[in-house]
Amino acid sequence: MMSSVRTATKAAESQAYQLAIGKGMSRKRALAEANSAGQLEYQQQLQGLEQMAVSSGINGTPSIDDPQFIPEIVFDQTRGVNQPKARFAYLFPSSRSALSSAAGPWHTAAMTLSSSSIAVSRRPSSGDSARSSIGP
Repeated sequence: MMSSVRTATKAAESQAYQLAIGKGMSRKRALAEANSAGQLEYQQQLQGLEQMAVSSGINGTPSIDDPQFIPEIVFDQTRGVNQPKARFAYLFPSSRSALSSAAGPWHTAAMTLSSSSIAVSRRPSSGDSARSSIGP
């Protein structure tokens, strides 16, 4: 995010400098105009980021260690308690599905199995394939 702020600031400075030179201002005056335009753009960008942070509902610096951070990002409280947002729903098993991961020496695959019961006979080790039985 801060890199986009820097990019926008540099672009504003460059445009202001070119405009000032085009109007016949001295190099010193053009640099001063560019600096002023850059400062204004920087402040506007930061204000936009602050408004975005406030509207997102995230307070403080996001951290993976913050126990509230993941629920704020992943779950949609308007859909019910602990209901994932639509874009993350495939990651979370429901009462009618489970997420099963299988890893082999050359690939990793994940699939969602829909069944009323799933029994895994053992946890696969490196190079083994997962064995499971799906019952009624």
